[in-house]
Amino acid sequence: IKKVVSWAGVSDFASRFPEGEALEMWRKNGVAYITNARTNQQMPHSFQFYTSFKENEAFLSIKTAAEKLAIPYLIVHGNEDETVPLKEANSLNNWNSNSQLEIINGANHTFGSAQPWTKHELPEHLSLAVQRTLDFIAL
Repeated sequence: IKKVVSWAGVSDFASRFPEGEALEMWRKNGVAYITNARTNQQMPHSFQFYTSFKENEAFLSIKTAAEKLAIPYLIVHGNEDETVPLKEANSLNNWNSNSQLEIINGANHTFGSAQPWTKHELPEHLSLAVQRTLDFIAL
């Protein structure tokens, strides 16, 4: 691997877990359902997901991985991402001296795409993400 590219990537797993009463309910029920903001689908998350993360938290630290990454790193993020705030892309960029942050103005989390995609052309923001990725890889 000579280069890394992330699109709309998170910078911290731990901050996404519930705390207090919500965490206790998850433990008690063994599963929690998270609503997908785009599809309204109820996504099941087993409590084992949380315990496995906690058991391996140091190993799964995105900050540590980003700091140690010694190859060129492109971070592509939309400034209107409703799922992963732009501040997370800024964190990734700040943690790595080999990184390059490409912000796509007006782009959401999926860069304007949806599933299923039935059109013959990519949406404008996704096309920009692809082009910036190809340019980065070609360098």
